[in-house]
Amino acid sequence: MWSVTLPFQPVSAPRPSARRNVSDATNDVAEKRISTYYDKKYLDYLKKIKSFIEDQGLLDDEFYSIVNDPMGAIMEVDFYYQI
Repeated sequence: MWSVTLPFQPVSAPRPSARRNVSDATNDVAEKRISTYYDKKYLDYLKKIKSFIEDQGLLDDEFYSIVNDPMGAIMEVDFYYQI
């Protein structure tokens, strides 16, 4: 079983923000669409997780076989808070 314990506090996933891309000389009206994005704080948290997992050498074949399984991945997430 693949597992990892992250040594930092969890950050809840915020609702994504959205913005409408306007048409201009570089993109025509057909390419106008809505882009969704997350705040920088949440993106920094995700980058911190990825960096930690890479530094620990945990992005191995077992990790990729779990997340790419055609039946989906079952995941248990435990958070430990310092009291």
